[in-house]
Amino acid sequence: EVKKQEENRKRKEQEDKRTREEVRRKEEEEVRKKLETEKVARKNEEIQKQQKQLIEQRKNKTQVEEKLRKLEDLKKQETNQKEDEERKKKEAIIKADATKILEIKKEEVIKKAEGEKKRNEALLQAEKAKALDKKSEEERKKKEVIIKTETTKALEIKKEEEAKKKAEE
Repeated sequence: EVKKQEENRKRKEQEDKRTREEVRRKEEEEVRKKLETEKVARKNEEIQKQQKQLIEQRKNKTQVEEKLRKLEDLKKQETNQKEDEERKKKEAIIKADATKILEIKKEEVIKKAEGEKKRNEALLQAEKAKALDKKSEEERKKKEVIIKTETTKALEIKKEEEAKKKAEE
């Protein structure tokens, strides 16, 4: 009986030992799995953080590029305005110079003409030049009048259409 009890006790101790060993292994396995899960979670969080940063950087880059485009457009507009102003000034100077040159040429023609006949011819030529200038000026004025009348007619037609619409409403 003592021998049986001793064997039972030894067997029980071995089973307890095995059980403790299994429990220890299971606990180690659980700890290892927990650590792996936490590690994966941290990696995922870091990846998400990096993705958010990239998205924010792209958004900022796009905004900066848009601002740069707007600034370039403004610079182009300013440059075009300056060029237009300079061109208009040059045109005005050229017109003034042309008028002076025409007057000087008329005077030279008159001065160079010899005798009454040549003077008369020079005056006649000067008058012809004036007549041509007047003609071109009259044609320009006629064109302006035509444009104004067409514009006025268009505005009247538009007003009539608006009046018709209002009347229909």
